[in-house]
Amino acid sequence: MHEELKPTEQAAFDRANRGIELGVDAKHAQSLEEWRAATEIVGSGDVREDLAQWVKSGYGAALYDTGAYAEAIEIALETLQWSEAQRSVLSLLTVARSQLALGYTDAAKPYLQKIHERIGADIYEQFEDDKHATIRSAL
Repeated sequence: MHEELKPTEQAAFDRANRGIELGVDAKHAQSLEEWRAATEIVGSGDVREDLAQWVKSGYGAALYDTGAYAEAIEIALETLQWSEAQRSVLSLLTVARSQLALGYTDAAKPYLQKIHERIGADIYEQFEDDKHATIRSAL
């Protein structure tokens, strides 16, 4: 995303970045609204695919942060191929975290394994302490 952004792209980018800021401040409901707005903007089709996928992957993570696990999984699966091509683990993390939150440990295992392949032992830093035993058993 090093090229000049069109106005529509800039608007989506700005809303997504505001979503990131709010998420860092643990204002998850507000963050989700920014991500949702950014997703609606990219849904107009007047944006580059890489920006659209980046926004959608962030939206999936924001859905997880608000407890909308099923929807988070759906969005993350839509962006999984793009995310993996970028060597990003965000979509993998969103699916794995959401599956674990829903109690679907077996469904989370392949995603946990892919995350581990990508980032090694750093996987444990991506999850709460109470999930570490589950992660160890999945690996």
